Formats: sequence, C-alpha cells, structure tokens
Amino acid sequence: MNSANPLAVLTKEIALSSENSSSTEKFPTDGTAYEGIDRISRPISYEDFFEKYLLQNKPCIFGSFFTDSWPSRKDWVEDDGCHPDFEFLKSHFGDVTVPVANCEKVQYDAQPKEDMTLRDYLDYWQKHIKQNYESEKGCLYMKDMHFTRDCSFYNAYTTLVYFSSDWLNEFWDARADCDQDDYRFVYMGPKGSWTPFHADVFRSFSWSANVCGKKRWILVPAGQEKHLQDHLGNLPYDVTSCGITDNRKGGFSQGKSYTPMEVVQSVGEVIFVPSGWHHQVFNMEDTISINHNWFNGTSISRSFVFLQSELNKVQKSIDDCRDMDGWEKQCQLILNASSGMDYQEFFQLLVSVSRRRLQVIRDGLDEVINLPTSAACVPCQTDTGVDRVREAVSCDLSGDKNSCEDADKRFTCTAGNHQSNPDVEWNAFVETHNDEGTNTHEHISHDIISAKLLCEDTELKSKIKHFAETDVRHRGQSLTFWHAVYDLRQVKSVLEDLIKDPNINMLEVKYQDLEPINLIDKITKMISKLISINLPELV
Repeated sequence: MNSANPLAVLTKEIALSSENSSSTEKFPTDGTAYEGIDRISRPISYEDFFEKYLLQNKPCIFGSFFTDSWPSRKDWVEDDGCHPDFEFLKSHFGDVTVPVANCEKVQYDAQPKEDMTLRDYLDYWQKHIKQNYESEKGCLYMKDMHFTRDCSFYNAYTTLVYFSSDWLNEFWDARADCDQDDYRFVYMGPKGSWTPFHADVFRSFSWSANVCGKKRWILVPAGQEKHLQDHLGNLPYDVTSCGITDNRKGGFSQGKSYTPMEVVQSVGEVIFVPSGWHHQVFNMEDTISINHNWFNGTSISRSFVFLQSELNKVQKSIDDCRDMDGWEKQCQLILNASSGMDYQEFFQLLVSVSRRRLQVIRDGLDEVINLPTSAACVPCQTDTGVDRVREAVSCDLSGDKNSCEDADKRFTCTAGNHQSNPDVEWNAFVETHNDEGTNTHEHISHDIISAKLLCEDTELKSKIKHFAETDVRHRGQSLTFWHAVYDLRQVKSVLEDLIKDPNINMLEVKYQDLEPINLIDKITKMISKLISINLPELV
C-alpha cells in the first residue's frame, strides 16, 4: 500500500500552473495495457484511490466488506443472502413508479422502456422465475429507479468515501430552479437481463454495488472502443455478437485486434467504472444493484470534451437550417434533450461547485484565523500577517470592489515580512490550547495559518503539515482544505477551455450575472493569495 504523504498526489496538481493542469492528460486513451482489475478487500486511503484509480482512470472492485453494514444488504435479501426479499420490497416501495426495459427488443439502439409500479414489476419477476425464466412479456429489467429521490424515507446504503467527491449529484441536490433530479439509481432484474454496450452519461464515472446476485462485466478502456466501430463509425449494440469475448480476439478497424477486460462481480462487491470506458453488463443471477453516475475534478475535462463532441454532432445534423433565427439556441436545446445537459447548464454546475469550494477555503481559514462571520471587508487595524489575510480573503467574497483592491495591495506588499521565533510560536500554541478537555492537536492545526504568516522557518513547517488534512464540513460533505483547492484548479482549467470554444461567442452563457471570465478571475485571485503565503508547501 502506498505509504507516501496522504496528500502528496494533490501537491503535484496544486503546484502545476493552470496552463498545464488539464486533467485530460492523465487519462490513457489509446494502446494502454491493463493487466486486469484490482480487487480491494480492505480499506485504503482516499489518496491511494485518488492516485491509483481516479487519476489513472483505472477500474477496480471493492470487496463485500465495504457494504456489509448496508441496511439494503439485510432487508432486501432473504435469509439465504442470495435471493431478493420480494415481500419486503413490495411492502416498503411497491407503490413507486419505475422504468422497466425489455431486454428482448431494440428501439433506436436501446431497450424500449415502459413505466409500471414496482409491485407490478416484482409480481412479474416472481412469475418469471416460476416459469423457468420464460415469460410472454419477455425478459424485463427495472433500470434507473431514482431510489434516493423517490424513497428518501429509507436509508438503503452509505456511499463509499472514495466516491464522495461527486460534483454531478452535488449540483442537482443544490438546484432550486427545476424539479429535483439526481443520478443515483437502483437496478433490479432476473437472471438473463442485461444492458447493451455503452459509455455512461456525460462520460461520467460510475459505481455499482450488488445487493444480491452476480454480474458479468465486459469493459473496454477509453479510446479503445473506436476499434469496434463499423465503416460508418457506429458502435455495436451487443459486443458479444462481434466475436471478441470469452477470451477470443476479434478483428477490428485499421487491422488491429483487441481483447476486452471481463470480470465477474459477486454479491456485496462494488465496481468502479472509469470515465469513458464502454461496457456491457449481464445479470448471471437474480440481481439487485445500487448505482451512481458521478464526476469530479479528475474527469471534468473529459465531460466537457464529450459535450463539445455531442454539440458538433447536433450542429451537423441540422446544418441545413443554419440560416434560421435562433439556430445556435436550437442546437443547445437539442443537445440538452439528447445528452442531458447544454453549455448553460454545464457552466451553472461549474459556478455551483466553485462557490462551494471557495466557501470551504474561507471556512477553513475562518477556523484558523478567526475571520469575522460577515464576508464584508474589514479595515486593517494592525500590521500582522493574520490581519492582512483576514482582510484579503474576506474581501474575495465581498462585493466592495474598491476596498478589496486596497486590501489586495496591502496583502501583496506586506505578507510574510514579519519574523518570529518558531519554537516560541509553537510552544505558545500548545500552551494556549492545553486546557483540560481540549484536543490540543486539533486546535493547533486550526491556528496554524497564524504561525505560518509569522514565520517562514522550515522546522515550524514540518510541525504543521497536518493542517492540510483538516476536514471542513460543508453542506453535508467532508472536504479537505486542499481538495477544495484542487477542485478550483480543475474548474479553472475547464473554464479556460470553455471560453476558447467558438460556440461560446454565439451564446449568452451567464449564471446569476456571472460569466466564465469572471469566475476564472475569482478562482485565480483566491489561489494566488494562498500561493503568496506558500500554503502549497504545507501539503
């Protein structure tokens, strides 16, 4: 297991200039060899997962140990631990309307769906089993049930910490301008049900946990799917029809051959599917699974590239109408309908994520240097580094432009000039927070900015590195200070790509009077302030 500094991987990202921090460079897209899928049987650090799987865009499977405590693993399954408890599911969730796909039919390269109550679907499923998995209705698969949204009264599971940096669902949870939606789903299906070959929405990550049953996954790394295209560029609906599975190599375009990765996921196990990896999934037994689509700073650039590609397809499809009024807006409407998001909504997501991360950073510094609760500018009454940072960071979130510009000048000119004795400062903190019943270590970590501003001594730095690991609770999520900084850097990188997109000139991309260039400026100022006091060195 990686024993390096837990946040060392973030150091590399924070240290990069914004011009060189595009996350797309970290994704293998062509010709990368994958030896197999890693299985993780015991907890690893989040930083290990971040470095080995998120940044490398590599799949893995977490063992059943990680889901043993989930209520759904007990309540939804019969005592044998293998079969669905149909009566429990009917009595608790039977009245919920759910989408059901027919695995034996094809409509527009997808399995056609119909709505029914969960109770009716479970009745079908039980009858299907009794008839030896044959039914006049065909093989029906209940997919994409918004369980968290529609059954909020029941706590079925807890998302693994490795998947907790979830910009997509964070954005939808915070939205007040439309009906509530999310990308958290439950799937239920009999043996023989399956999902056709596809990559996930927005080229997001996904995770899938088997509450009961067993799945067979066929996985193709991002970029390798192009070898499966026909002469028109279409991908297969069913890759098993291409003769490439069961360890048999098949011929592809450009004279290349490739063997996809295959894995069997057992009960209780959780699979992580990376961004852009196409996959096809078969239920080998009666199976219930919990699934999330999600993305974050490690994959946001890939999601934007996908959005650009989909818009290009839309524009080509209605190019003959280009002269009509509102053609650009019509393209965005079609993009939203076909892909689930348009440029305006994508920018709205980036604004939402950025504001929360900026607030996380401010809250962290607030705890450290006792910033006033108001975001208004405060006059600099003393010449201490603490007061200068208090003023500058507070101004960053205020609307008083003139006062903030003055504060920025004072901060830039004088930060870090004050000198002090590191041992005196450190001992003072220990003594101050050594009251009975107080966690000295925790409080010292919260006061450490003061010490950093008053002294540049390397010995003191070595004593206070744990500050970067201080968790800041924000709207139900736990984010470390430096994860917030990392996220802001990734937002800034994709915003810079967004403003270079020629389509942006044809749109009024704005959210709450904020334009992409304004948001870039806000992020740049905050990161510059942190860098000016050498905070990245503490990670």
